[in-house]
Amino acid sequence: MTLTDLNTGFRDDEQRRRVQRVIHDRLADDRDPQECRFLMRFWWQLVMSYQEVSMDELSRNVGKPKLDVIEALISAIRSSCRGRRLDRRYTARLPGDPGSRLQGCPGHR
Repeated sequence: MTLTDLNTGFRDDEQRRRVQRVIHDRLADDRDPQECRFLMRFWWQLVMSYQEVSMDELSRNVGKPKLDVIEALISAIRSSCRGRRLDRRYTARLPGDPGSRLQGCPGHR
C-alpha cells in the first residue's frame, strides 16, 4: 500500500501537525534507533508527495502496538474525515490507554 496520498488527507496544517506530534512525542523513541528512524520517515511522509517510507518497511521495523496506531492514523486520514477535524481522541491515545478509540472518524460508516 502506497502512503504518498497521506499529505492531501488533512483539512489544514494544524491537523497534520497534531498527527505529527503524536508520532514524534508518543511513538518515536530513540532508545530503539531503527524503529525511531522508520517512525520519523512516516512523520515526513505526512508532508511529502513522494515515497519516504512504505507500509512494508513500517511493518518490518515498527513494533506491533505502534504499528497498530500508525494503521489507525492512516485509516482516519483516508476516511471521510477529509475536510473535517480528526477528533483528538483518535490522535491522543495509544493502544493500551484506557478508552483508546483509534478506529476512524466518529459516525463514519
